[in-house]
Amino acid sequence: MGYAEYLSNTTASVKLDQKTFKEWERGEITTEQAFDQYVSNNMIGKPPLYHELLFEHWLNSLGYRRSMYGKKA
Repeated sequence: MGYAEYLSNTTASVKLDQKTFKEWERGEITTEQAFDQYVSNNMIGKPPLYHELLFEHWLNSLGYRRSMYGKKA
């Protein structure tokens, strides 16, 4: 299963994910923190396997991209 399959379609989850992913994009939080918030935002009981590069690739596919200055929080 991919990360997208765990997304909740509630308004609250969507807004929290957008906030989280923008914070990640700006380099304000680490990839691991973004993953932890994604799990919490979507009330995921048994989360998918966390792999930093795969999660970053998925965020990039959603249009969230870090600049060279926001690479690591």
